[in-house]
Amino acid sequence: MSLSEKKKVICISILLLMASFFAIVFLNKKTKITWYIANLNAYGFSHEDIKPYQELHSEQFDLFNQRLKELKIPAKVVFKAMPGEWDLADGDEMTFQRGIEISGNKVQEIISKDKDADIMPFSHMEYQRFISLDSYFHTDGMKKAKISIPEALWEVNQINAESYQIPRTLVSAKETIYAFYKPFLEQYQIDVDEETVRKMSPRRVIEWLSTYFAGETLLDGKYYITSGSDLFYVAYLGAKIKPMLEGGTIDVMLDYETGKIQDMYSNKKVLEYLDLCQWIYKNNIDAHEEQKTISNACIPVFKMMDIPVIEELGGEASEKGWEAIQLGDRWLSQSVGNGILKSSKNKELAVEVLAATVYDKELSDIMIHGVLEKDYTLQDGYVVYKDASKTPAYSIGNNFIAYPTESEIPDKKEVSEQLLSQIRTIPYSSFTPVWNEKLLEQAAQIAAICWETMTDVLYFDIPDMQEYLKTQQQRLKEKGLDKASFELQKQVDEWIESYGKESIAW
Repeated sequence: MSLSEKKKVICISILLLMASFFAIVFLNKKTKITWYIANLNAYGFSHEDIKPYQELHSEQFDLFNQRLKELKIPAKVVFKAMPGEWDLADGDEMTFQRGIEISGNKVQEIISKDKDADIMPFSHMEYQRFISLDSYFHTDGMKKAKISIPEALWEVNQINAESYQIPRTLVSAKETIYAFYKPFLEQYQIDVDEETVRKMSPRRVIEWLSTYFAGETLLDGKYYITSGSDLFYVAYLGAKIKPMLEGGTIDVMLDYETGKIQDMYSNKKVLEYLDLCQWIYKNNIDAHEEQKTISNACIPVFKMMDIPVIEELGGEASEKGWEAIQLGDRWLSQSVGNGILKSSKNKELAVEVLAATVYDKELSDIMIHGVLEKDYTLQDGYVVYKDASKTPAYSIGNNFIAYPTESEIPDKKEVSEQLLSQIRTIPYSSFTPVWNEKLLEQAAQIAAICWETMTDVLYFDIPDMQEYLKTQQQRLKEKGLDKASFELQKQVDEWIESYGKESIAW
Protein backbone atom coordinates (compact mmCIF):
# COMPACT_ATOMS: atom_id res chain seq x y z
CA MET A 1 0.00 0.00 0.00
CA SER A 2 1.43 3.34 -1.07
CA LEU A 3 1.95 6.19 1.37
CA SER A 4 -0.91 8.18 -0.18
CA GLU A 5 -3.25 5.20 0.18
CA LYS A 6 -2.24 4.79 3.82
CA LYS A 7 -3.00 8.46 4.45
CA LYS A 8 -6.34 8.03 2.74
CA VAL A 9 -7.22 5.02 4.97
CA ILE A 10 -6.17 6.95 8.07
CA CYS A 11 -8.28 9.95 7.09
CA ILE A 12 -11.31 7.76 6.41
CA SER A 13 -10.80 5.99 9.76
CA ILE A 14 -10.61 9.31 11.59
CA LEU A 15 -13.75 10.54 9.85
CA LEU A 16 -15.59 7.33 10.76
CA LEU A 17 -14.49 7.65 14.39
CA MET A 18 -15.64 11.27 14.47
CA ALA A 19 -18.94 10.33 12.86
CA SER A 20 -19.41 7.56 15.42
CA PHE A 21 -18.58 9.95 18.24
CA PHE A 22 -21.04 12.59 17.07
CA ALA A 23 -23.69 9.92 16.46
CA ILE A 24 -23.29 8.66 20.03
CA VAL A 25 -23.45 12.21 21.38
CA PHE A 26 -26.53 12.98 19.27
CA LEU A 27 -28.33 9.77 20.18
CA ASN A 28 -27.66 10.35 23.88
CA LYS A 29 -28.56 14.01 23.78
CA LYS A 30 -31.24 14.88 26.31
CA THR A 31 -33.64 17.76 26.06
CA LYS A 32 -34.12 19.80 29.22
CA ILE A 33 -37.66 19.79 30.60
CA THR A 34 -38.35 22.36 33.32
CA TRP A 35 -40.85 21.28 35.96
CA TYR A 36 -42.03 23.66 38.69
CA ILE A 37 -43.07 22.23 42.05
CA ALA A 38 -44.92 24.08 44.80
CA ASN A 39 -44.82 21.78 47.84
CA LEU A 40 -41.09 22.04 48.54
CA ASN A 41 -41.32 20.58 52.05
CA ALA A 42 -42.63 17.29 50.65
CA TYR A 43 -39.34 16.87 48.78
CA GLY A 44 -37.05 17.77 51.64
CA PHE A 45 -36.54 21.48 50.91
CA SER A 46 -37.26 24.46 53.13
CA HIS A 47 -39.02 27.54 51.79
CA GLU A 48 -36.68 29.62 53.94
CA ASP A 49 -33.60 28.21 52.18
CA ILE A 50 -34.88 28.12 48.59
CA LYS A 51 -35.48 31.12 46.38
CA PRO A 52 -38.29 31.25 43.78
CA TYR A 53 -37.27 29.89 40.37
CA GLN A 54 -34.22 28.20 41.92
CA GLU A 55 -33.13 24.81 40.52
CA LEU A 56 -33.60 21.97 43.00
CA HIS A 57 -31.02 19.22 43.34
CA SER A 58 -31.35 15.99 45.31
CA GLU A 59 -30.66 12.28 45.08
CA GLN A 60 -34.39 11.76 44.63
CA PHE A 61 -34.43 13.91 41.49
CA ASP A 62 -31.25 12.25 40.19
CA LEU A 63 -32.98 8.87 40.49
CA PHE A 64 -35.98 10.30 38.64
CA ASN A 65 -33.79 11.24 35.67
CA GLN A 66 -31.94 7.94 35.80
CA ARG A 67 -35.26 6.14 35.51
CA LEU A 68 -36.23 8.30 32.51
CA LYS A 69 -33.01 7.14 30.85
CA GLU A 70 -33.90 3.49 31.54
CA LEU A 71 -37.31 4.13 29.96
CA LYS A 72 -35.50 5.57 26.92
CA ILE A 73 -37.18 8.96 27.35
CA PRO A 74 -34.60 11.49 26.04
CA ALA A 75 -35.27 14.15 28.65
CA LYS A 76 -33.50 15.59 31.64
CA VAL A 77 -36.00 17.10 34.04
CA VAL A 78 -34.84 20.18 35.91
CA PHE A 79 -37.05 20.78 38.92
CA LYS A 80 -37.50 24.38 40.03
CA ALA A 81 -39.12 26.08 43.01
CA MET A 82 -42.49 27.60 42.20
CA PRO A 83 -42.95 31.10 43.63
CA GLY A 84 -45.75 31.64 46.12
CA GLU A 85 -48.22 34.49 46.36
CA TRP A 86 -45.90 36.51 48.59
CA ASP A 87 -43.10 36.19 46.05
CA LEU A 88 -45.37 37.30 43.23
CA ALA A 89 -46.73 40.26 45.19
CA ASP A 90 -43.53 42.07 44.25
CA GLY A 91 -43.57 44.29 47.31
CA ASP A 92 -47.29 45.08 47.19
CA GLU A 93 -49.37 44.85 50.34
CA MET A 94 -50.82 41.34 50.50
CA THR A 95 -54.50 42.10 50.92
CA PHE A 96 -57.20 39.49 50.39
CA GLN A 97 -58.08 41.13 47.07
CA ARG A 98 -54.44 41.17 45.93
CA GLY A 99 -54.10 37.50 46.81
CA ILE A 100 -57.04 36.62 44.54
CA GLU A 101 -55.60 38.65 41.68
CA ILE A 102 -52.21 36.96 42.06
CA SER A 103 -53.83 33.50 42.12
CA GLY A 104 -55.55 34.28 38.83
CA ASN A 105 -52.31 35.33 37.13
CA LYS A 106 -49.71 33.08 38.76
CA VAL A 107 -48.99 30.89 35.75
CA GLN A 108 -48.66 33.83 33.38
CA GLU A 109 -46.31 35.56 35.81
CA ILE A 110 -44.03 32.51 35.96
CA ILE A 111 -44.04 32.12 32.17
CA SER A 112 -43.07 35.76 31.75
CA LYS A 113 -39.98 35.21 33.92
CA ASP A 114 -39.01 31.74 32.67
CA LYS A 115 -39.52 31.06 28.97
CA ASP A 116 -38.25 27.49 29.44
CA ALA A 117 -41.06 26.40 31.80
CA ASP A 118 -42.73 23.19 30.58
CA ILE A 119 -44.69 21.54 33.42
CA MET A 120 -46.24 22.93 36.59
CA PRO A 121 -49.15 22.39 38.99
CA PHE A 122 -52.42 22.89 37.18
CA SER A 123 -54.48 26.04 37.74
CA HIS A 124 -58.21 25.99 37.04
CA MET A 125 -58.26 29.78 36.90
CA GLU A 126 -55.68 29.73 34.10
CA TYR A 127 -56.59 26.49 32.39
CA GLN A 128 -56.33 28.11 28.97
CA ARG A 129 -52.57 28.44 29.47
CA PHE A 130 -52.27 24.62 29.48
CA ILE A 131 -52.53 22.27 26.50
CA SER A 132 -55.40 19.83 26.17
CA LEU A 133 -54.03 16.31 26.59
CA ASP A 134 -56.81 14.66 24.57
CA SER A 135 -54.93 14.85 21.27
CA TYR A 136 -52.07 12.86 22.86
CA PHE A 137 -54.12 9.95 24.18
CA HIS A 138 -53.23 7.94 21.04
CA THR A 139 -49.50 8.00 21.91
CA ASP A 140 -47.97 5.00 23.68
CA GLY A 141 -47.18 6.89 26.89
CA MET A 142 -50.56 8.56 27.26
CA LYS A 143 -52.36 5.33 26.39
CA LYS A 144 -50.66 3.72 29.39
CA ALA A 145 -51.29 6.78 31.53
CA LYS A 146 -54.98 6.77 30.60
CA ILE A 147 -55.58 3.24 31.82
CA SER A 148 -53.43 3.75 34.94
CA ILE A 149 -55.96 6.20 36.40
CA PRO A 150 -59.65 5.29 36.86
CA GLU A 151 -61.88 6.89 34.24
CA ALA A 152 -64.00 8.63 36.88
CA LEU A 153 -60.99 10.71 38.00
CA TRP A 154 -60.29 11.77 34.43
CA GLU A 155 -63.92 12.77 33.95
CA VAL A 156 -64.39 14.75 37.17
CA ASN A 157 -61.23 16.73 36.43
CA GLN A 158 -62.17 17.63 32.87
CA ILE A 159 -62.95 21.17 31.75
CA ASN A 160 -65.41 21.49 28.88
CA ALA A 161 -65.10 17.74 28.26
CA GLU A 162 -61.31 17.96 27.82
CA SER A 163 -58.37 16.94 30.03
CA TYR A 164 -55.91 19.74 30.75
CA GLN A 165 -54.04 17.96 33.53
CA ILE A 166 -53.09 14.54 34.76
CA PRO A 167 -54.98 14.61 38.06
CA ARG A 168 -53.58 13.54 41.39
CA THR A 169 -54.16 9.85 41.80
CA LEU A 170 -56.21 9.88 44.97
CA VAL A 171 -59.91 9.27 45.39
CA SER A 172 -60.86 12.92 45.80
CA ALA A 173 -64.10 12.21 47.57
CA LYS A 174 -65.61 14.55 50.10
CA GLU A 175 -68.20 13.91 52.72
CA THR A 176 -69.53 16.11 55.49
CA ILE A 177 -69.05 14.67 58.96
CA TYR A 178 -70.05 15.63 62.46
CA ALA A 179 -67.15 15.07 64.86
CA PHE A 180 -67.44 14.82 68.65
CA TYR A 181 -64.49 15.05 71.04
CA LYS A 182 -64.09 11.60 72.58
CA PRO A 183 -62.57 12.61 75.96
CA PHE A 184 -65.56 14.89 76.56
CA LEU A 185 -68.04 12.14 75.63
CA GLU A 186 -66.28 9.70 77.96
CA GLN A 187 -65.96 12.15 80.85
CA TYR A 188 -69.64 13.06 80.76
CA GLN A 189 -70.82 9.58 79.71
CA ILE A 190 -72.58 10.79 76.59
CA ASP A 191 -73.80 8.23 74.10
CA VAL A 192 -73.92 9.53 70.54
CA ASP A 193 -76.63 7.67 68.66
CA GLU A 194 -75.55 7.84 65.01
CA GLU A 195 -78.97 7.50 63.45
CA THR A 196 -80.47 10.21 65.64
CA VAL A 197 -77.56 12.64 65.30
CA ARG A 198 -77.32 12.14 61.55
CA LYS A 199 -80.82 13.61 61.18
CA MET A 200 -80.00 16.71 63.24
CA SER A 201 -79.10 20.09 61.77
CA PRO A 202 -75.92 21.68 63.19
CA ARG A 203 -78.04 24.05 65.27
CA ARG A 204 -80.03 21.15 66.70
CA VAL A 205 -76.80 19.35 67.63
CA ILE A 206 -75.62 22.48 69.45
CA GLU A 207 -78.91 22.75 71.34
CA TRP A 208 -78.65 19.08 72.32
CA LEU A 209 -75.07 19.47 73.57
CA SER A 210 -75.95 22.63 75.50
CA THR A 211 -78.03 20.51 77.89
CA TYR A 212 -74.78 18.88 79.10
CA PHE A 213 -73.25 22.29 79.70
CA ALA A 214 -76.16 23.18 82.01
CA GLY A 215 -76.10 26.88 81.23
CA GLU A 216 -72.32 27.12 81.24
CA THR A 217 -70.35 28.03 78.13
CA LEU A 218 -67.02 26.61 79.33
CA LEU A 219 -66.66 23.33 81.22
CA ASP A 220 -63.60 22.34 83.26
CA GLY A 221 -61.92 25.45 81.99
CA LYS A 222 -61.29 23.84 78.60
CA TYR A 223 -64.44 22.59 76.82
CA TYR A 224 -66.77 24.78 74.75
CA ILE A 225 -69.53 23.53 72.43
CA THR A 226 -68.34 24.89 69.07
CA SER A 227 -67.67 28.07 67.09
CA GLY A 228 -68.52 29.26 63.59
CA SER A 229 -64.97 28.51 62.43
CA ASP A 230 -65.23 24.96 63.84
CA LEU A 231 -68.23 24.40 61.56
CA PHE A 232 -66.09 24.38 58.42
CA TYR A 233 -68.17 26.19 55.83
CA VAL A 234 -66.81 24.26 52.84
CA ALA A 235 -68.09 21.08 54.47
CA TYR A 236 -71.37 22.80 55.29
CA LEU A 237 -71.91 23.97 51.71
CA GLY A 238 -69.65 21.81 49.55
CA ALA A 239 -72.36 19.58 48.14
CA LYS A 240 -74.65 22.53 47.46
CA ILE A 241 -72.59 25.20 45.72
CA LYS A 242 -69.57 25.52 43.45
CA PRO A 243 -67.35 28.53 44.28
CA MET A 244 -66.28 30.38 41.15
CA LEU A 245 -62.91 31.49 42.54
CA GLU A 246 -60.14 29.00 43.24
CA GLY A 247 -59.67 28.28 46.92
CA GLY A 248 -63.28 27.56 47.89
CA THR A 249 -64.34 31.06 48.94
CA ILE A 250 -68.06 31.67 49.30
CA ASP A 251 -68.53 34.98 47.51
CA VAL A 252 -69.76 34.38 43.95
CA MET A 253 -70.95 30.83 43.46
CA LEU A 254 -72.95 28.50 41.26
CA ASP A 255 -75.96 27.01 43.01
CA TYR A 256 -76.25 23.36 42.01
CA GLU A 257 -80.00 23.15 42.46
CA THR A 258 -80.89 26.19 40.38
CA GLY A 259 -77.92 26.42 37.99
CA LYS A 260 -77.77 30.13 38.80
CA ILE A 261 -74.86 32.38 39.76
CA GLN A 262 -75.50 33.87 43.19
CA ASP A 263 -73.58 35.95 45.70
CA MET A 264 -73.09 35.42 49.42
CA TYR A 265 -76.08 37.63 50.27
CA SER A 266 -78.60 36.04 47.94
CA ASN A 267 -77.88 32.31 48.38
CA LYS A 268 -80.26 30.86 50.98
CA LYS A 269 -77.84 28.15 52.10
CA VAL A 270 -75.03 30.63 52.68
CA LEU A 271 -77.37 32.98 54.55
CA GLU A 272 -78.40 30.07 56.75
CA TYR A 273 -74.75 29.41 57.54
CA LEU A 274 -74.03 33.09 58.28
CA ASP A 275 -77.06 33.24 60.56
CA LEU A 276 -75.84 30.11 62.40
CA CYS A 277 -72.38 31.64 62.94
CA GLN A 278 -73.80 34.90 64.26
CA TRP A 279 -76.22 33.02 66.54
CA ILE A 280 -73.25 31.12 68.01
CA TYR A 281 -71.33 34.34 68.65
CA LYS A 282 -74.29 36.34 70.03
CA ASN A 283 -75.10 33.56 72.50
CA ASN A 284 -71.45 33.07 73.45
CA ILE A 285 -71.72 29.39 72.53
CA ASP A 286 -68.07 29.60 71.47
CA ALA A 287 -67.16 30.88 74.96
CA HIS A 288 -65.23 33.76 73.44
CA GLU A 289 -65.81 35.93 76.51
CA GLU A 290 -64.35 33.31 78.86
CA GLN A 291 -61.48 32.45 76.54
CA LYS A 292 -60.26 36.05 76.68
CA THR A 293 -59.43 35.65 80.37
CA ILE A 294 -57.65 32.28 80.41
CA SER A 295 -54.26 31.30 79.02
CA ASN A 296 -54.84 27.64 78.19
CA ALA A 297 -56.17 26.49 74.81
CA CYS A 298 -59.81 25.43 74.82
CA ILE A 299 -61.30 22.55 72.85
CA PRO A 300 -64.61 22.42 70.97
CA VAL A 301 -66.64 19.30 71.63
CA PHE A 302 -68.40 19.47 68.25
CA LYS A 303 -66.96 20.18 64.79
CA MET A 304 -68.14 19.84 61.24
CA MET A 305 -65.63 19.12 58.46
CA ASP A 306 -64.87 17.25 55.27
CA ILE A 307 -64.03 13.61 55.76
CA PRO A 308 -60.23 13.59 56.28
CA VAL A 309 -59.51 10.23 54.63
CA ILE A 310 -61.38 7.44 52.89
CA GLU A 311 -61.97 4.74 55.49
CA GLU A 312 -62.25 1.96 52.90
CA LEU A 313 -58.71 2.70 51.69
CA GLY A 314 -57.21 2.02 55.07
CA GLY A 315 -57.50 5.27 56.97
CA GLU A 316 -59.60 6.22 59.93
CA ALA A 317 -62.66 8.32 59.18
CA SER A 318 -61.98 10.77 61.99
CA GLU A 319 -59.07 12.64 63.46
CA LYS A 320 -57.45 10.98 66.43
CA GLY A 321 -59.55 11.58 69.52
CA TRP A 322 -62.74 12.37 67.61
CA GLU A 323 -65.81 10.25 67.02
CA ALA A 324 -67.11 10.83 63.51
CA ILE A 325 -70.65 10.61 62.23
CA GLN A 326 -70.71 10.46 58.44
CA LEU A 327 -73.74 12.20 56.98
CA GLY A 328 -73.97 9.99 53.91
CA ASP A 329 -73.51 12.67 51.26
CA ARG A 330 -70.19 11.59 49.77
CA TRP A 331 -69.38 13.17 46.42
CA LEU A 332 -66.48 13.13 44.00
CA SER A 333 -64.57 16.38 43.71
CA GLN A 334 -61.79 17.76 41.57
CA SER A 335 -58.12 17.38 42.42
CA VAL A 336 -55.10 19.33 41.24
CA GLY A 337 -52.33 17.52 39.41
CA ASN A 338 -49.88 18.73 36.80
CA GLY A 339 -50.27 20.11 33.29
CA ILE A 340 -48.14 21.15 30.32
CA LEU A 341 -47.93 24.77 29.32
CA LYS A 342 -48.98 25.97 25.89
CA SER A 343 -45.80 28.03 25.86
CA SER A 344 -43.61 24.92 26.25
CA LYS A 345 -41.09 24.47 23.45
CA ASN A 346 -41.03 20.71 24.01
CA LYS A 347 -44.69 19.75 24.35
CA GLU A 348 -44.45 16.19 22.97
CA LEU A 349 -41.49 15.30 25.18
CA ALA A 350 -43.10 16.95 28.20
CA VAL A 351 -46.22 14.83 27.59
CA GLU A 352 -44.02 11.73 27.48
CA VAL A 353 -42.36 12.64 30.79
CA LEU A 354 -45.63 13.51 32.54
CA ALA A 355 -47.30 10.32 31.31
CA ALA A 356 -44.43 8.18 32.60
CA THR A 357 -44.95 9.47 36.13
CA VAL A 358 -48.35 7.78 36.28
CA TYR A 359 -47.75 4.52 34.40
CA ASP A 360 -44.28 3.65 35.73
CA LYS A 361 -44.21 2.24 39.25
CA GLU A 362 -40.56 3.03 39.89
CA LEU A 363 -41.00 6.71 39.03
CA SER A 364 -44.07 6.81 41.27
CA ASP A 365 -42.22 5.26 44.20
CA ILE A 366 -39.34 7.73 43.77
CA MET A 367 -41.55 10.82 43.71
CA ILE A 368 -44.11 9.70 46.32
CA HIS A 369 -41.86 8.00 48.87
CA GLY A 370 -38.32 9.20 48.16
CA VAL A 371 -35.10 7.17 48.14
CA LEU A 372 -35.26 3.53 49.25
CA GLU A 373 -33.13 2.82 52.35
CA LYS A 374 -32.46 6.53 52.78
CA ASP A 375 -36.01 7.85 53.23
CA TYR A 376 -37.88 4.59 53.74
CA THR A 377 -37.61 0.83 54.02
CA LEU A 378 -39.94 -1.90 52.85
CA GLN A 379 -41.44 -4.25 55.41
CA ASP A 380 -43.71 -6.99 54.06
CA GLY A 381 -44.38 -4.82 50.99
CA TYR A 382 -45.32 -1.73 53.01
CA VAL A 383 -43.45 1.58 53.16
CA VAL A 384 -42.03 2.50 56.56
CA TYR A 385 -40.55 6.00 56.69
CA LYS A 386 -37.34 6.47 58.63
CA ASP A 387 -38.54 9.90 59.72
CA ALA A 388 -41.85 9.39 61.51
CA SER A 389 -42.99 12.89 60.54
CA LYS A 390 -42.62 12.24 56.79
CA THR A 391 -45.76 11.75 54.72
CA PRO A 392 -46.23 10.64 51.10
CA ALA A 393 -45.83 13.34 48.43
CA TYR A 394 -48.81 12.78 46.14
CA SER A 395 -48.33 15.72 43.74
CA ILE A 396 -46.17 13.74 41.27
CA GLY A 397 -46.59 10.01 40.71
CA ASN A 398 -49.40 7.46 40.79
CA ASN A 399 -50.45 6.40 44.25
CA PHE A 400 -52.54 3.57 42.83
CA ILE A 401 -49.40 1.70 41.71
CA ALA A 402 -46.85 2.94 44.29
CA TYR A 403 -46.02 0.88 47.37
CA PRO A 404 -48.69 1.23 50.05
CA THR A 405 -47.88 2.93 53.34
CA GLU A 406 -48.71 1.21 56.61
CA SER A 407 -52.03 3.09 56.74
CA GLU A 408 -53.09 1.99 53.24
CA ILE A 409 -54.50 -1.25 51.90
CA PRO A 410 -52.42 -3.20 49.35
CA ASP A 411 -55.12 -3.36 46.64
CA LYS A 412 -55.89 0.36 46.76
CA LYS A 413 -56.38 0.74 43.00
CA GLU A 414 -59.02 -2.01 42.83
CA VAL A 415 -60.86 -0.75 45.91
CA SER A 416 -60.65 2.84 44.64
CA GLU A 417 -62.27 1.83 41.36
CA GLN A 418 -65.11 0.14 43.26
CA LEU A 419 -65.58 3.25 45.39
CA LEU A 420 -65.55 5.54 42.39
CA SER A 421 -68.38 3.57 40.81
CA GLN A 422 -70.50 4.28 43.91
CA ILE A 423 -69.67 7.95 44.56
CA ARG A 424 -71.73 10.56 42.78
CA THR A 425 -70.20 13.35 40.74
CA ILE A 426 -71.37 16.84 41.50
CA PRO A 427 -73.26 18.59 38.71
CA TYR A 428 -71.47 21.29 36.76
CA SER A 429 -68.20 19.74 37.95
CA SER A 430 -66.40 20.45 34.69
CA PHE A 431 -67.66 24.02 34.37
CA THR A 432 -64.78 26.47 34.89
CA PRO A 433 -65.03 30.18 34.16
CA VAL A 434 -62.73 32.02 31.79
CA TRP A 435 -61.24 34.90 33.76
CA ASN A 436 -60.36 37.97 31.76
CA GLU A 437 -58.58 40.83 33.51
CA LYS A 438 -61.71 42.89 34.19
CA LEU A 439 -63.78 39.95 35.47
CA LEU A 440 -60.97 38.83 37.76
CA GLU A 441 -60.58 42.33 39.16
CA GLN A 442 -64.32 42.58 39.88
CA ALA A 443 -64.41 39.11 41.47
CA ALA A 444 -61.39 39.91 43.65
CA GLN A 445 -63.05 43.10 44.93
CA ILE A 446 -66.25 41.19 45.62
CA ALA A 447 -64.34 38.42 47.41
CA ALA A 448 -62.62 40.97 49.67
CA ILE A 449 -65.97 42.37 50.85
CA CYS A 450 -67.34 38.86 51.39
CA TRP A 451 -64.26 37.89 53.41
CA GLU A 452 -64.84 40.98 55.56
CA THR A 453 -68.42 39.78 56.09
CA MET A 454 -67.26 36.32 57.14
CA THR A 455 -64.87 37.83 59.69
CA ASP A 456 -67.57 40.13 61.09
CA VAL A 457 -70.14 37.35 61.39
CA LEU A 458 -67.68 34.98 63.06
CA TYR A 459 -66.05 37.34 65.55
CA PHE A 460 -68.27 40.36 66.16
CA ASP A 461 -71.78 41.08 67.44
CA ILE A 462 -73.88 42.49 64.60
CA PRO A 463 -76.96 44.26 66.03
CA ASP A 464 -79.06 44.07 62.87
CA MET A 465 -77.96 41.25 60.55
CA GLN A 466 -80.55 42.00 57.90
CA GLU A 467 -79.51 45.63 57.58
CA TYR A 468 -75.82 44.73 57.73
CA LEU A 469 -76.08 42.17 54.91
CA LYS A 470 -78.13 44.59 52.82
CA THR A 471 -75.40 47.23 53.19
CA GLN A 472 -72.67 44.74 52.28
CA GLN A 473 -74.53 43.59 49.19
CA GLN A 474 -74.92 47.20 48.08
CA ARG A 475 -71.15 47.59 48.38
CA LEU A 476 -70.78 44.57 46.09
CA LYS A 477 -73.02 46.18 43.51
CA GLU A 478 -70.83 49.26 43.55
CA LYS A 479 -67.83 47.02 42.82
CA GLY A 480 -69.51 45.50 39.76
CA LEU A 481 -71.39 42.52 41.18
CA ASP A 482 -74.18 42.69 38.61
CA LYS A 483 -71.77 42.81 35.67
CA ALA A 484 -69.64 39.99 37.06
CA SER A 485 -72.69 37.82 37.80
CA PHE A 486 -74.11 38.48 34.32
CA GLU A 487 -70.83 37.46 32.63
CA LEU A 488 -70.48 34.32 34.75
CA GLN A 489 -74.13 33.33 34.21
CA LYS A 490 -73.64 33.77 30.48
CA GLN A 491 -70.70 31.38 30.62
CA VAL A 492 -72.73 28.86 32.69
CA ASP A 493 -75.63 28.96 30.22
CA GLU A 494 -73.30 28.50 27.25
CA TRP A 495 -71.61 25.59 29.03
CA ILE A 496 -74.95 23.89 29.71
CA GLU A 497 -75.92 24.29 26.07
CA SER A 498 -72.64 22.86 24.80
CA TYR A 499 -71.53 20.32 27.40
CA GLY A 500 -73.75 20.04 30.43
CA LYS A 501 -77.24 18.86 29.48
CA GLU A 502 -76.46 15.30 30.55
CA SER A 503 -74.63 16.19 33.76
CA ILE A 504 -76.76 18.68 35.66
CA ALA A 505 -79.22 16.30 37.26
CA TRP A 506 -78.53 16.26 40.98
